[in-house]
Amino acid sequence: MEGPGVAAALEATVSVDTVREYNPGEPLKTIHWPTTARRGSLYVRQFEHMPSSDWWIFLDMESRHQVGGGSDSTEEHGVILAASLAARGIKEGHRVGMVACGQELTWIPPRRSSSQLGEILRALAAIHPGDRPLADLLRQAQRSTQRGASVILITPNLAGEWAANLIQLMRSDITPTVLLFDPLTFGGPNSPTATVEMLTEYDIASHIISRQLLDRPRAHPRRPGKWEGRVLGAGSAVVVRRPADTGWRDPA
Repeated sequence: MEGPGVAAALEATVSVDTVREYNPGEPLKTIHWPTTARRGSLYVRQFEHMPSSDWWIFLDMESRHQVGGGSDSTEEHGVILAASLAARGIKEGHRVGMVACGQELTWIPPRRSSSQLGEILRALAAIHPGDRPLADLLRQAQRSTQRGASVILITPNLAGEWAANLIQLMRSDITPTVLLFDPLTFGGPNSPTATVEMLTEYDIASHIISRQLLDRPRAHPRRPGKWEGRVLGAGSAVVVRRPADTGWRDPA
């Protein structure tokens, strides 16, 4: 089951933020410093609505940036988060697509059909980290994403070399949101603070995803060649059974 507050947290993480004037007594952490600097007075972020138009979910599966192990890894939590966002977007009437690259490229263009969620869940069930960087996927997306689309990145990569390609997409009227894993909560050595500050400088909405944000669903027995996705009451979805032997994972 989802942990307390997870549905509300997911809604916040994929919201497109605007700014408004600061009211005395509000938390200082909500201040949007780039706008404050430009306008000479305090402004804060305000979450108003979900991304509009097409949703492109980019799941970063580059192996060298994954942290943690088993169910407590950025790999597994990335799969859960991507599935949850896909289910939410389709439920709300958006055309949702997904891009990821494990050992093979997954490129599912946005659609609103009843079979779209199943296709995305099947792809997530079989995905495994690979070597292709997120920057390459974003570069390729420049030829495919249409103006006005929303791009949602899920990544543990704090190096931020993908940011230049994301900024290039923004010049085509693409609205980005970055869901950045906090490696420290998965046992890693680095903090996401500097990456968040860099994104803030470019007015790119970003949110830190800790290990505690998404509770791992209760494990189900795995069966060779079988997969299963479960849509929860709040509209989010999780992969609860992955194939035990589908040829995509090398034996230990």
